[in-house]
Amino acid sequence: MSIMVIAVVATTVRVDATQELKERIIERLPVEKNEPIAITDIKVDGQGVSFHKKFRASDDWLQSLVISIKNKSGKVILFASIDLQFPRPRRPQDPPMAIYDMSYGNWALQTRRPTSEEVLVGASPGEVVEIRLSPQQSDALRGFLTATTIHRVLRR
Repeated sequence: MSIMVIAVVATTVRVDATQELKERIIERLPVEKNEPIAITDIKVDGQGVSFHKKFRASDDWLQSLVISIKNKSGKVILFASIDLQFPRPRRPQDPPMAIYDMSYGNWALQTRRPTSEEVLVGASPGEVVEIRLSPQQSDALRGFLTATTIHRVLRR
């Protein structure tokens, strides 16, 4: 019998969009105890990038973002979610982060039990799968970032 494991891994993405340098950085929040997945690789434009290290990429770099995760649990993972957190300009009425979700598997399984067919499809223990945004999700993310006024210089 397969069991659905929902894993939420949050990362913070900092974008310096006002300079031509186009430096980016992906930061990882601390790993939670007993987290059922491990991030094994991150690629942008086909090139490996590391957490907490600046890299150069085009304005549409999130379209090419691929995060590889390994199932380190003893169960089949039917759905896993990674939250991308974007720092927001400071305004008292707004939360400090805008959050957008990337996921693996069937999103609907968050609110219902899987069917007998769905429990057969997932990441087996030890298996590595890739999470990426679809073209529609990339467009939605671009609109989301514009709507939440993220695009400005962010300093640590």
